[in-house]
Amino acid sequence: MRGIPSPVPGLPLVLGLAACHPEFAPPPQFDPLSVSVEGVEDTGEEVDAFSAGTIRVEAEGEDTWRLVFPDSPDYVVVASTGADLSGLDGVNATAHAHRTVVGGFPGSEPADLVVADADGPRYLAVVYSGPDFANEVFGRELVHVGPVYATTQTEDFDWEFSTLAFDTDDGVVEIEPGAVETVRIDGWRWRVGVVTSFESDHGGWRRRNEMLICYGSPESVHAFEMLRLDEDEELPEPPEPPVSARMMHFGGC
Repeated sequence: MRGIPSPVPGLPLVLGLAACHPEFAPPPQFDPLSVSVEGVEDTGEEVDAFSAGTIRVEAEGEDTWRLVFPDSPDYVVVASTGADLSGLDGVNATAHAHRTVVGGFPGSEPADLVVADADGPRYLAVVYSGPDFANEVFGRELVHVGPVYATTQTEDFDWEFSTLAFDTDDGVVEIEPGAVETVRIDGWRWRVGVVTSFESDHGGWRRRNEMLICYGSPESVHAFEMLRLDEDEELPEPPEPPVSARMMHFGGC
């Protein structure tokens, strides 16, 4: 249920379904992934931001990283699947973020981010655009929505949770939300973490308890992180998804 936009620009609006619908019980997933684009004026329109040069990486808290470039803008990433972005420090790279305005709500400007070096894509944070963003980066259909593996209902809405399927060098690998896998793509090792992947009829104006409430825009959210690894790079155990993760949600009516 949405009546107040996110107070932090660039962060997704978070759906407080547990409070509005105590019967809502989604399967395990990670807390929201987010990218903030700093140094670019918020005009209320879609924005493509570009940076280039040697990255300086600053850790700003648990799973939160600031990617500082010699020229503006910088990017603040909440890497909710636990991706360690410290390895980007000192890398000569380019960055491209596409920021979308959803439903006209200020503070709801989710951004997708790709960081690339001389060998190609190095890190992707896919917050809003789903498989289309990654497929455009890789120039082929790398990711598609997999089969539905869980459903849940509330008094008002139906939800379908699906895997995300990645076309790897070893065949198609399906990854459920709340899971992290190491796969090989185009000869490179990649750490892939799926935050959430769901579709629902949640959205629009609905009457509840004699009140007309904006429930946000109809939902199709498929969010994930991809981090390219060195051949000998060892990975720590991925975090356990929270017992009750906050759902990713982008406002609008």
